[in-house]
Amino acid sequence: PECEEIVKTIQELILKDKNNENPVSIGVISPFRAQVDLIKKAIYKVFDTETILKHKLDCGTAHTYQGDERDIMLLSWTFAPNSHPQSLMFAQKPNLFNVAISRARHKLINFVSREVNELPNGLLRDYLEYVQKTNRTIQKDTFKNDFEKVVFDKIKEEFPSLDKENKIKAGVFMGSVSADIIVDKTVIEIDGVIDNQQSKYNDMKKQAIIERCGFNVMRI
Repeated sequence: PECEEIVKTIQELILKDKNNENPVSIGVISPFRAQVDLIKKAIYKVFDTETILKHKLDCGTAHTYQGDERDIMLLSWTFAPNSHPQSLMFAQKPNLFNVAISRARHKLINFVSREVNELPNGLLRDYLEYVQKTNRTIQKDTFKNDFEKVVFDKIKEEFPSLDKENKIKAGVFMGSVSADIIVDKTVIEIDGVIDNQQSKYNDMKKQAIIERCGFNVMRI
């Protein structure tokens, strides 16, 4: 079932992607080689070679993606009510776990076949409970000065299609810094106005952090 859902999700992601110059890259991870082989077979059955190359579509274990990233990663935990307890222990090896959940530049989508509250205590349960809690928390746009709000409102007015897709946000944290305004894959930093919240980083250090997160930076 996770394999079927992953293929369906990949199709939806590709249909939503309108960026022909820089198409979204998509990867799939599973801790288990049998699941990797199953998903890989499904990908090559459903998608043509051109689509696979265009979106850098691939599936592998955490070892496969060591040192590699994709814009969007899909993670098939392959842990169901009938799974052997040893499989969960393998999936929670700290080094592999860390690699698996940190390969996405922009979005990680988890696929789980068991209720989170039924999982034994451990890394996977802690992580998924955190994800559920985060997903329930609606991100409210926040502003560090009044001018940011003026620019933000004007951008939403000028780009209603991006606004409808929820691609215009303000005050989103990237690591330890708060990006002023995000428009799709670009962060707009507002200069020349004193913030009501002072950052511990100077402008250039903040920009370097944002760029490492995969965003372009525009300053006004």
